[in-house]
Amino acid sequence: MNLHGILNKGQGRLGVGRGTAMAVVVGLAMMGGIATAVTASAHTPSVTTTCEGLTVDLVSYLIDPGHAETFHTETVPAVGDPTILVDNPDYVAATEATTHTEWKYVSNGHSDIWRTDNSAEHIWYNGHWYEKTSTTKQVSNNDGTPAIGTPKIEVPNPDYVPAHYVQVSNHDFRAPGTNHVVVTVNGTEVANNPDFGTSYNHFFAFLSNQVNTYKVVVTAWDGPNNPRWSKTFEGTVQGCVVVTHPVTLPTVTPPTCDAAGIVTLPTSDFYEWKLLPDSKTGVYTAVPKNGSTLSGTLTFGPVPLAQLNCPVLRTPGVPVTPPTFVPGTCTDVGWVVANDASAYEWVVTGVMTARSYAAVAKAGFTLTGTTSFGPFDLSQIPAQSLDAAALCYVAPPAVAGVVKNAPVKAAPVKAAPVKAAPAPAVAPAVKTLAFTGAETVPLGLSGLLALLLGAVLTVASRQRPKKARE
Repeated sequence: MNLHGILNKGQGRLGVGRGTAMAVVVGLAMMGGIATAVTASAHTPSVTTTCEGLTVDLVSYLIDPGHAETFHTETVPAVGDPTILVDNPDYVAATEATTHTEWKYVSNGHSDIWRTDNSAEHIWYNGHWYEKTSTTKQVSNNDGTPAIGTPKIEVPNPDYVPAHYVQVSNHDFRAPGTNHVVVTVNGTEVANNPDFGTSYNHFFAFLSNQVNTYKVVVTAWDGPNNPRWSKTFEGTVQGCVVVTHPVTLPTVTPPTCDAAGIVTLPTSDFYEWKLLPDSKTGVYTAVPKNGSTLSGTLTFGPVPLAQLNCPVLRTPGVPVTPPTFVPGTCTDVGWVVANDASAYEWVVTGVMTARSYAAVAKAGFTLTGTTSFGPFDLSQIPAQSLDAAALCYVAPPAVAGVVKNAPVKAAPVKAAPVKAAPAPAVAPAVKTLAFTGAETVPLGLSGLLALLLGAVLTVASRQRPKKARE
């Protein structure tokens, strides 16, 4: 609706004068212009800094929606004919009838014959002479055949393109207009946003304990050279002073064939190692205590801790050295010498009178031959006084007595054969008398006393009165 229409419509409905309506329209137009001017200048770029970081805040920017591509319809004419004539592959052409000439030969008194070969004036046939005449006739070879089908047939044209419609671009596409911001901190580009819309807000952290440099370049699509909303901010800021605590990584005792591995977590007043986010991942994280700031590697793992599945490597069979058996003697118990080896060790079972030894292979070894020995009787041989010829014989003690009128004669003593008992590992320090096992000093004193007692009794018997002896 044009201005004239607005004036008429306003005047008619509101019942106001034309001058009043004109004033209202002009006022509205001015307000629209003011609003447009405010909108056009509403771009507000802002950059603020603290020791912690840089905040970029861009608001009230405009965007250009652009223009979508439009199309119009055009007709494309047909190309070629819908059908064409081609040779009929099933067509069979007609064939014509054919004849040949025959000449008549005659002979008196015989039937005429017809021949295709007229080169001879006379021929001998069937026992008679025949003469060629000038009479001929035409003889049919075949009747001919009619044509099958037509030489050409009509088929669809494979190259035919029917008339059709296409959409043709009006070449009126216009990409949306976008705004652009590039942020650089300490020489490193940390943001490059080429298509932010009406606003952009982001915080970029500074490094603590050092001076930080920054640069922010803002470009508006609707005013790339307008210094009010296409601006560059740059400067330097001292980072916050922060005391950091270095983190000590856990130590790992690797798994072996015999045991699983172990993770040893160091302790600290500033952090604690925890399995995060859960214990299934095997990843440890250093968690600060009381707001402490940590430095270094703050995660550790996962590490393999499962016990190794080591194959058992066995050496070829190792023979067992039999133990050495030393039997008991009259003065000591027996013993067995069985030393452990690198491939096996001895297991001893049984009682003193039936001691058995078994060689058991160590890990990684196999044994060959005899591995069990015994049982061995390790008991001491008991002393006895019944068989002087046997081992460990001990003579019973002699009893002194008086025999009337009997001369005293020393009984002959027959020496018993001596069997040497196996010597013990350590010989006794005290000398003993053979066969009895008694110590030599006490036996000497006893013998001397016995001799003195015998002499006294002998003298007393000889001095007795004759009457008494009778």
